[in-house]
Amino acid sequence: MEIHIEKVGLIRLNPNPKNKQLTLNLDWSVDYENTDQKVLNYDCILKNYGSFDIKLKVEGRIILEEYEKFQKELFSQILVKKSSDILMEMINLTRQNVYEIKNENETTFSKAFFENQLIN
Repeated sequence: MEIHIEKVGLIRLNPNPKNKQLTLNLDWSVDYENTDQKVLNYDCILKNYGSFDIKLKVEGRIILEEYEKFQKELFSQILVKKSSDILMEMINLTRQNVYEIKNENETTFSKAFFENQLIN
């Protein structure tokens, strides 16, 4: 079995709550569409309700081996777990950060400075 993630979308109605521990109250759904006997397309949607409204949609496909049978409950559990992991990463990546720069030499932030920072 192979699980492919093809699209990820995040809709956040409000910014992250500041200095709060997030409590997630997730509702989820997984819809499947058969393309042939070996390939299934899926949409996994997670919604959080409460003080932090957020919605995540993950689209992809599942490729089954010839001998595998589709087990909807098992695949749904796997997809919801992976989608929850993606949601937590997205929340961490998109949190608000404030950077204050004071009395810095303007030459520090030149084109050459940024080019040197981007070298792998």
